[in-house]
Amino acid sequence: MITDALSLSGQRPPLFASGLLARTERIARLLERLHDAPVVRAMPLPCRWLPLRAGPKSVRIGDAHASFDPLAGRGLWEAIRRAEEIALALDTDPALLESIERSSKKAYQRYLAERADFYRDGCIRFGTDFWVRRCLSESIQSEEQPI
Repeated sequence: MITDALSLSGQRPPLFASGLLARTERIARLLERLHDAPVVRAMPLPCRWLPLRAGPKSVRIGDAHASFDPLAGRGLWEAIRRAEEIALALDTDPALLESIERSSKKAYQRYLAERADFYRDGCIRFGTDFWVRRCLSESIQSEEQPI
């Protein structure tokens, strides 16, 4: 899901995502080993943060770890940056995953505060049903999903 609208520079999402992934170090090398190119598609996902470790030998990356609201988010870049950090930790020192998870959780908490401010500002400025619904959903989500 492309959520960094200002970063697209007028490119279509698949082309933009391919270019962004090609500029990474470890992810680009992994993609070169694949027989088929990754498919970029959009799908609705709730905003959430889950622990980095998904099991004894697996970690969550991208939206499986933290997903962001397209209006107030920074999802694609955050996912790629975090994946690079995780790949480096797995290559060098897996104990660094704990630090990456703490950093990720703090960043997500900052994001939630920024998103709440963004919605509140939109509600105050415009007062339309769209922004009122966003403010209401923000208060409901913050009560239901503390991280």
